[in-house]
Amino acid sequence: MNAKRLGDRKRIVRMRTRITYLFFFFLAILFWTAPPSNAAGPSFPSKITEIPAPSGHYAVTWKQGGSTEEEPNQLFLKNLSSGRVTKILEFHRQVNILWAPNGRFVAVTDWTGSNVSQVLLFQPGKKKVINLADCLHHSLGKQPDISKSVHVYFEAISWKGPKKLLFKVFGDAQDSGDSGLRGFEHYFEFDISGMVRKVEPENDK
Repeated sequence: MNAKRLGDRKRIVRMRTRITYLFFFFLAILFWTAPPSNAAGPSFPSKITEIPAPSGHYAVTWKQGGSTEEEPNQLFLKNLSSGRVTKILEFHRQVNILWAPNGRFVAVTDWTGSNVSQVLLFQPGKKKVINLADCLHHSLGKQPDISKSVHVYFEAISWKGPKKLLFKVFGDAQDSGDSGLRGFEHYFEFDISGMVRKVEPENDK
């Protein structure tokens, strides 16, 4: 093999190596984009070991997972009187925690992926899990922006007293008849009875 052909092969190998590196670098950015830095409530993973309820009876704690998809982080509810711990969620990226003022419910924003997040409500001592996406659909039906979304994020914003939670749904939706994307942001109020109503952001942020 002459020097020219050997040099060509080396250039091809270097080019393939760069392409492979860029491909995996892009995947890392795509799947591990950090959640919004202004997300409401303290978060895990963090240096914080537990987030107690205002009532002082329970706390949310977490356990760090491994480096693979098969070893997720774990989220727990801990009874501070008995010490009993109950696992409520497994997560891979980040969660934000918002306790209701009376400590009867805790809202967890789970940033499940680069294009999606969910809000789940847990009640200490109860097994039922409330998914706000389900409550929104049951109360208000199909929402055009959300149903056409490429990226859709549910985020718990704040408790308005012990029974009502303000949450936001935002992302990018496909415009009809167009390949472009259109950003959207809607605010809703969840009542612990299970009902959801839409609210105006300027009055309820």
